[in-house]
Amino acid sequence: MSLHETYYRLLILFAVVYPFLIFPFGTVYYTTVNKLVFLIVFVSVGWIIYMKKCNHSQVPPKILLESTGGKLAFLFFGLVFLSTIFSMDVASSFIGSPREYNGLLSWYGFLSMFIFTYHIIKSNQKYAVRIITAIVWSATIISVYSILQQLNLHERMPFQKSWGLFDNPNHLGTYLVIMVLLAFTLLLMAGNKASITVYLGIILVLFLALFYSGSRGAWLSVAICMVLYTIVVWPKKYLWKRWGVILASMLIAFSIVNVVEGGVISNRIESITLDIKSIITEDVTNQEAEDAGSGRWGIWKKTLPFVKENILVGTGPSTFSQLYYSGEEAGGLDNSHNDYLEIAFSMGIPALIVYMMLLFTVIKKGYRAAGKSDDSGQIFIYGLLITVIGYLIKTNFNISTIAVGPYFWVVLAVLYGYAGRESFVSPESGKNV
Repeated sequence: MSLHETYYRLLILFAVVYPFLIFPFGTVYYTTVNKLVFLIVFVSVGWIIYMKKCNHSQVPPKILLESTGGKLAFLFFGLVFLSTIFSMDVASSFIGSPREYNGLLSWYGFLSMFIFTYHIIKSNQKYAVRIITAIVWSATIISVYSILQQLNLHERMPFQKSWGLFDNPNHLGTYLVIMVLLAFTLLLMAGNKASITVYLGIILVLFLALFYSGSRGAWLSVAICMVLYTIVVWPKKYLWKRWGVILASMLIAFSIVNVVEGGVISNRIESITLDIKSIITEDVTNQEAEDAGSGRWGIWKKTLPFVKENILVGTGPSTFSQLYYSGEEAGGLDNSHNDYLEIAFSMGIPALIVYMMLLFTVIKKGYRAAGKSDDSGQIFIYGLLITVIGYLIKTNFNISTIAVGPYFWVVLAVLYGYAGRESFVSPESGKNV
């Protein structure tokens, strides 16, 4: 079995099993440590297999230097490592905070997933759709469970917001942003009525779970990306009916759920505009602005000055609580609820610049490839691009987490690896068409 075939099979296993690594005792399924350990073991095994099969002793490994994205990922990790060495709390920066565990180890896992996945997609295009399909099907099971939680059919406790197999509704929302957008892509690519029907059903399940997560940032991300999908579909008249059915079905699902829940969802959607208004009209006495976005606006305002105080290497990954509470008794916050702000103050401006360069490199390559691809390939690439954009919008309100981060880096790598190819693999047959 080739190196890429070995890693492909392991990646499918990872994609399917990873969300189910829960500790099902107590009032909340605590998942973060389980998933961190599994992620680190998984990528470490990948590096061992690579080194053994390729007999490489080169430092850094050649696999890191074969693409611009790989070089930027390696450079970014180097900056995270440097920030950890000079951290105000080295142990916390290495492992992460006791609740999120989003330190150097997590970035080692995320970036390794990106490198390995990119190389298997580059080696064999047919893996791309298969990986995305496996991820979406796994998410469907989790979404069904999330809906059952909200309907109080879970025997252990009632729920106000569903969290699925995650330990936070916002994490579920971030996860479902990726999954809903990928499911849109698979439906638009589907080649027969049976597949169209199946994926429409999957989308509705994912969509209901997304509502029940209660994550307004996730709702906003998906709404913006639906506009982007509409722009993609507009020149393709043969997709108008299919996309119209999707939009109509989602509108009906929203209306039913909103009525059943007594207008709670529409009220939360309305609160987004109220929060924006309070921020725009903010003055020194306006407490509503401080509380906007469930308190995020106030957190961002207090955190922003830390950036210019720690420009080069930051304060170290996962040091938010030490910095935010400034030696006082720690409160409940352990992150800034904004991925870009988190990187800027904790790892430094150079790290943020390299991170953005990596994202821009992949997005630019994907956008250029979409213009050169055939019709089906174009849909797939645009779908991956929109999924990446959706996640990046959502992480304006949350940081990358152990539970969800690996899926984003896999999608980013699939886009990067697939974008250089002009042929297309059908999800129905797995053969070039």
